[in-house]
Amino acid sequence: MQDQPVTIRCATLNDADALVAGNIAMALETEGRELKHAAVLSGVRRALADDRRGVYYVAERGGSVVGQMLLTHEWSDWRDGVFWWIQSVYVVPEARRGGVYRALHRHVEDRARRTPDVCGLRLYVEAENRAAQRVYERMGMTATSYRLYETVWPVTLPATSGAAGGSGAAGGPPSDVDLYCLECGYNLRGLSGDPRRCPECGYDNPVGAIELPADIIRKQLRRMETAPALCVGAVLCLTPFVLILALARWVYLGNEILISVVSISVLVLAAWTWSAARFRSSCRASPGWFAALLRYHVCGLGLTALVLGVIIGGVWSLQASTGPARNPSAMVGFLGGLALIAAIVALVIGFVGVRLHRWLKAAMEPLQREVAVTLARERTRRELARGRRRRVFA
Repeated sequence: MQDQPVTIRCATLNDADALVAGNIAMALETEGRELKHAAVLSGVRRALADDRRGVYYVAERGGSVVGQMLLTHEWSDWRDGVFWWIQSVYVVPEARRGGVYRALHRHVEDRARRTPDVCGLRLYVEAENRAAQRVYERMGMTATSYRLYETVWPVTLPATSGAAGGSGAAGGPPSDVDLYCLECGYNLRGLSGDPRRCPECGYDNPVGAIELPADIIRKQLRRMETAPALCVGAVLCLTPFVLILALARWVYLGNEILISVVSISVLVLAAWTWSAARFRSSCRASPGWFAALLRYHVCGLGLTALVLGVIIGGVWSLQASTGPARNPSAMVGFLGGLALIAAIVALVIGFVGVRLHRWLKAAMEPLQREVAVTLARERTRRELARGRRRRVFA
């Protein structure tokens, strides 16, 4: 599980149980405190229903929530800006030392640096929790000279639908589909109201304008798979020319042939370089872009070798068993064998190829989603300006 990529997203009401479990486990582990489940559940649901109270992020790996973080806001008149406070940090034990918190922190810090009025990140940590302090220091945070004081008293929770996990803001129940902010691309799933206020940038999104972007983004991500596919195709095209150049060491092929082979090889290499650069750009040069591209090459070339092996092995076995097709019965048997080979190839592509594609897509999508959201947002805005909101992609 540790080798699977970590995906960061905004939490929704569907994540409430996981967030509650993480908060209770974190308090017991770090402070030895046993929190009341009902109080934590109400607090989590109220935050999820109203982003002014806080915004939860969750880290997913392999489809499971493995980490969480809560962000709250504090205005600083000294700096004329907003501090984002990191709270309720928890990573499940089996996912620790696997880059989960680092992914959460970097995601939040990147968002903060791109938000104009945010001036920094802050958090508080138990004085004896040395391990957590070392982690925060490695992320570039420094200890301050301030001490934290508090006065605490019990609160009486109002009987609101938001506390019960209901509608939250006015304008209907929270959305249970992926809708993205037209300004920054933030996932508004779980929020309610019309317009939907983005907790990241504060942009008010008309519900009618954000009904389609989730579908548009999926189509945009599919289009962005062209670059790695072209890279694999370039490698496949280059292979026979490399073999020809290797053969030229022992067999004289003539200068014209060698010049043609070298010229075509250079063009293929240029196509590979261009495609790889496009893929790197679509991933915003994130640290995992080259590993994702390498996995795409290994899987694509491996699947091609498997299919070729099945075809060559099948034809050779068929030829050895039926012999020359000199009579009608032998011809029928040979054609039936070819049909069987074609069926086996189709099964290999359908079973192995589809699963490899899903695995590769899961690795690439977190890297490319930000660019896909940007492209989809720009296209949506253009289409909305023309007065056409439906069938954005022909």
